[in-house]
Amino acid sequence: MKGEGIRRRILVATLLLLPFFLQGCKNSSSVGMNPFVTEDSAEKFSLNKQEIQKAYDLSLSKDYLAVIGSQLPRSMILNSYWRFLEKISSGTQPETQQGSFSALGYFAAPSLTVIKKICTPDSPYIGAVMVRLQSVELATPPCGPGSGAIRIPLGYSMRGFIVPSTNRFATAIPLDVLAEASKSGRPLSWSDINPQWPKRQIRWVFNAQTDFKADLKIMGIRPPDQYLLAANYNRSFVNVANNPDNLLFSPTTPSLKARLKGAQFRIVPIQAERNSPPIAPGADALNRYPAKLVRTIYLYINSRSPNRCIIGDFADFMLNNNARLMNESNVIPLRPEERIQALLALQGHRHDTLKDDTKSLCRGYQESTHIRDPNITPIRR
Repeated sequence: MKGEGIRRRILVATLLLLPFFLQGCKNSSSVGMNPFVTEDSAEKFSLNKQEIQKAYDLSLSKDYLAVIGSQLPRSMILNSYWRFLEKISSGTQPETQQGSFSALGYFAAPSLTVIKKICTPDSPYIGAVMVRLQSVELATPPCGPGSGAIRIPLGYSMRGFIVPSTNRFATAIPLDVLAEASKSGRPLSWSDINPQWPKRQIRWVFNAQTDFKADLKIMGIRPPDQYLLAANYNRSFVNVANNPDNLLFSPTTPSLKARLKGAQFRIVPIQAERNSPPIAPGADALNRYPAKLVRTIYLYINSRSPNRCIIGDFADFMLNNNARLMNESNVIPLRPEERIQALLALQGHRHDTLKDDTKSLCRGYQESTHIRDPNITPIRR
């Protein structure tokens, strides 16, 4: 991504000042301000936060690479990138590794902005990450044939309903009952879902980083007129315990409980219909969970970028280590057959044109995985 002149500096500074985009922080030395690292990656890899911040500050006047995407998969992409560097560290020089601190950044943006930025032929981004309903994605892919974008699936995210631990009556949410009750247009009570539940009004909670209204409409549920809005995913789970009548609808995984230590919530199973068996979100329920509540995480590779080798090798790494990387980031991995299919699709788009400042990283990865010709990449099962 080009970083020249006052215009570029203003753009980057603007992004840094928007907490919704980059999880803004009060302290300028915090890694939360840095689009190249997360708190998790800093801890896992014992990274020197000051050195990373210094490299990032210097990168504002230089060229660097960037991926754009929604906030949900940000940690997954950046943490996987550090695993990627870890993989090739033995085959690269120290100065190359040090420069990698600012080699791949992740800028979070709304979905419509992501589509607009990555689908243009002259996109400055080397890739994009989108979380979309699979049926919608396959029926109406965001990028046309002239965009030069290559789509690779990485994993899955499930939508679910969350209540405070103090809520002991909500045993399962029947989607058909909820959809029918929402058509009244009036504020819903718990008893509208189940007559045995309290007649108290439901306090809907959503987070600002999801298109929750569209998600509800897909299920035939009329979005409420009044609701509480959290700034980000973690905050919505942490704050849901503030009131026993809170009902959070959000992307979720079973491991969130352990990740958000001290957060007092529980995930409520759903029922496709009133009398159907309850299903809790999780990898083991992927084939049974309602498809309308499942989102696929896609990586879009900008095949026209002169730096396409680095994002192509990174995609190869994420597919060949899919289960480990996805599980580490609270994302459901691809099914085995889907992973192999994605690898085959990636093989058909391998390129051997490298930019000088990423050539050593690409060579280090390709040598470490015994890739000699990008057009005949062996599949590692």
